[in-house]
Amino acid sequence: MEEKTIPLASTRQLGQSEQDSQAPYDAVSNAYDVTRRPDPRLADAILERLRPDHGKTYLDLGCGTGNYLAEFAARGYAMIGLDLSQGMLRVAQEKSRNSEFICAPAEKMPMADASVAGAFSCLAVHHFNDLEAMAGEVYRVLEPGARFVIFTTDPSQTRTFWLNEYFGELMRSSESLMPSVTRLVTVLQRVGFRPVKVSTWDIPENMVDLFLYGAKHQPALYLHDEVRQGITRFRRAGQSRMVQEGCRRLEEDIRSGRFRKVLDQHPSACGDYTFITGCKAAARSE
Repeated sequence: MEEKTIPLASTRQLGQSEQDSQAPYDAVSNAYDVTRRPDPRLADAILERLRPDHGKTYLDLGCGTGNYLAEFAARGYAMIGLDLSQGMLRVAQEKSRNSEFICAPAEKMPMADASVAGAFSCLAVHHFNDLEAMAGEVYRVLEPGARFVIFTTDPSQTRTFWLNEYFGELMRSSESLMPSVTRLVTVLQRVGFRPVKVSTWDIPENMVDLFLYGAKHQPALYLHDEVRQGITRFRRAGQSRMVQEGCRRLEEDIRSGRFRKVLDQHPSACGDYTFITGCKAAARSE
């Protein structure tokens, strides 16, 4: 199969604001995969909702370094990855050389109408500047009857994370990063997705993709700087006194056994994360 390259300059030149927004991710792209790997259980959950067919093409929106794209490509699905960070895409291309990659904003995709059989976005919607423009573009490039699967977390869920016990200020200050599930559902419905279904997902034991709450059951991992650097909220906070103090308290509670009580005091009554699945209307028969 012919190798496909990233059209870094062939689509259009990025505006200054877009260049600025991609720069932090270009800088961390090489180190990002140290703790961010595709978890097979999350991959299965995405595919269960996407319902892909072999022989058709699927879009990973905000693919980053392409972990789940590469996982799905390895399972035999044709994939396109779209991201605004050139650095992230270069790493992604190394993992899946037969996939196609596009460097462009989700709000203005250089793709033909009805050109993909489905799309998914894994923990990326909070990076899009205009949710309605993004949703409209996804709707446009999907074939009739195709599905769009979003994996995200709602602020009501992050408030239940035990991370609030140790990094409460960080969690509260970053809460606005994530658009609410209600807002996302409304946006999808507004551009035409029907129906839009919501389901929750809990972090399993021994999760290998260490995003924000990925190490829920492995608290000692948060004591490692490389783990925190793979999480946007912690990376932005750096080695602040707030983070250092939280790590000190967490380490002490793990050592004393108190952490088990902290975990019990933060039940996930509404699930840890959320899947939102929208369907584009099927074409009407004549």
